[in-house]
Amino acid sequence: MRLLYLGNWALNDGLTQATVLPHIRLLLHAEKLQHLVFVTIERNGQVPQTPSYLVSDKISYEPLVSRNMNLNIFNRILDLKDFRSQIKLLIKKYNIEKVIARGSPAGGLIYSICAKNNIPLYVESFEPHADYMKESGVWGQFDPRFLLEKKWESALKKKATGLIPVAERYKQQLIKEGVKGEKIAVVPCSVNLEKFNYKEDDRIRIRKMLNIPEDAFVGVYVGKFGGYYFNDEAFLLYKKIMDVSDTWILIVSPDPPEQILQKIKEFDLQAERIKITSANHDEVSSYLSAADFGFATIKPSQSKNFLSLIKIGEYWACGLPVIITENVGDDSDFIEEQGIGVKLKNGWKDQSPSFYLNMVAELKEIKDKPRIRSIAEQRRSLNNVVKAYEYFDLL
Repeated sequence: MRLLYLGNWALNDGLTQATVLPHIRLLLHAEKLQHLVFVTIERNGQVPQTPSYLVSDKISYEPLVSRNMNLNIFNRILDLKDFRSQIKLLIKKYNIEKVIARGSPAGGLIYSICAKNNIPLYVESFEPHADYMKESGVWGQFDPRFLLEKKWESALKKKATGLIPVAERYKQQLIKEGVKGEKIAVVPCSVNLEKFNYKEDDRIRIRKMLNIPEDAFVGVYVGKFGGYYFNDEAFLLYKKIMDVSDTWILIVSPDPPEQILQKIKEFDLQAERIKITSANHDEVSSYLSAADFGFATIKPSQSKNFLSLIKIGEYWACGLPVIITENVGDDSDFIEEQGIGVKLKNGWKDQSPSFYLNMVAELKEIKDKPRIRSIAEQRRSLNNVVKAYEYFDLL
């Protein structure tokens, strides 16, 4: 098998590191794999240096580099034309027999090429990306990106050989839309369970480094603010929790610290109990070990029923209960049913202080880290990817 894997982000992006590279390593161990061409999309105009782990007789790394023009919409149009031309050349050069695209946008970029060349296409992490972006206010209803992405997703439902959504809810929705159930395999976003694990030494070290008391109760948020995540609402939630309890907040984010500090000031938060840092993906587990629960605060909307967050799996792998907004994929209801966190229902902003006091008390009572870890092992293991790849004859 000669396979092309098209990622949707830059090589050094956290999502590539966390969700794509583990799949690349799985594929490289497949006996039937003759050669793997791994493609990333680099939007900073620079060609990344090929890391040692992508140097092998069995793999070729081929980044697609954006022209990086200032006008975003024109840049994307030129990228679309350039990238498709380059992909056609790669398919011919390496005599590609099958393609895996990571995410709906990547699938949209390549599906017509696969159809024309009669190459089976499998789209993993297949989600209603266009609706996510519109409902979150990132794209407008008449934004060319929204219209194009909707067109792509419709085509993929009809023409892809296999779809790998991240939530059972979306599989059922796809079946309602006429997609045959046998061309769907559900795989929630997987976690590197070796990398993400609770370590007492990390807990002590990080708390000492950040001047967090050993006995402090700490909530951690990992990731960006805004987009389809809470921004102002996240800081409002921190305030409501901190006003009724001794909870500390640890923010591990790539966002500029000055923006976060501005929000802390704007919401009149007790800055001495908030710690801000950034970390590469290899370091995140250490910060999770320093916490007692995690925040998964996603803007509610209809399409969020169909997503899966990598951060939830990482929280679970480190034994953390989670505060999660409702209607987030399969996880919101599951967290509530299993008693491994709190589902933040619509209307939470208007609740009395006792609501938040009870929330903190409930989180403090959830102390069974091994049980939460076992849930990550069951629901977010790479074994689920293996099963899907085997189902579609990719391993």
